[in-house]
Amino acid sequence: MTDKHNDSYIIRLDKGEEIISTIKGYCKKNEIFGAWFSGLGAVSSAVLSFYDLKNKKFVTEKFSNDLELISLSGNIGISDKEIIVHAHALLSNEKMATFGGHLKSATVSATCEIKLDILDIDLKRKYDKESGLKIINID
Repeated sequence: MTDKHNDSYIIRLDKGEEIISTIKGYCKKNEIFGAWFSGLGAVSSAVLSFYDLKNKKFVTEKFSNDLELISLSGNIGISDKEIIVHAHALLSNEKMATFGGHLKSATVSATCEIKLDILDIDLKRKYDKESGLKIINID
């Protein structure tokens, strides 16, 4: 479900939807190649990563339990005609312990509410040899 306000969209994801692929699909369908987003909600599973800059690889951990999505933030860019969703998340468990990182995937358990702010430019990403990442190209 979406609702448009000026250059922003409110997106509600329902139980069972995967967050990253839903955002990516929405942006592809609506030809959005530059945006910033924030959100919150609850998930039943998640995959978080930490980028090991020294070894230029992601260290990944999977979670298969109910978690609060305390904060979701990220941006939408494009590289080689592919939409890139760069997202970070802060999660908490039933003991209110928090942890976070780069959000690779997460499945909604109740709801996820996202505000997507459209930019007036495309966020083009290019490979950066030093970091090993596709970073925003600002020229």
